[in-house]
Amino acid sequence: MKYWFTTNNQTHNLFIYKVYLWSMTIKNNTITEMYNLKYIKNYLNKPISKKNAFQWQKQITPY
Repeated sequence: MKYWFTTNNQTHNLFIYKVYLWSMTIKNNTITEMYNLKYIKNYLNKPISKKNAFQWQKQITPY
């Protein structure tokens, strides 16, 4: 079963906030930050399974 991340979903907003915090940890490296934000944007445009989303979220969160 596929799940769409939508902006009116509270879980999605928490996920984006964690991504924002994570991107701030590497803000000294502007090229890396721009690449990661572009990758995240492209990644979220695709329908992904809940399991893969959880694994990917766990991979990018600093805590």
